[in-house]
Amino acid sequence: MSTTTYDLIAKELAQTFGLDPAEISPSRSFADLGIDSLALVELSVIVRTELGPRMNLSDIVPNTTLAEAADMIEGAA
Repeated sequence: MSTTTYDLIAKELAQTFGLDPAEISPSRSFADLGIDSLALVELSVIVRTELGPRMNLSDIVPNTTLAEAADMIEGAA
């Protein structure tokens, strides 16, 4: 897992969705954090803006952990 990619995801989750940064960890799934598929679409727009179109982020489902998402994004680079 790239720390940079994970940090971007965690930062955007905290800022965009008002989550407590202490609750965000690599092993938690988006669903555990209350992020549904619609919110993942919003997050994907932010990630694409920051990192470029590396992959179709609709492949990331709510049960994906933050670490898995970071790995998927990095693997598509």
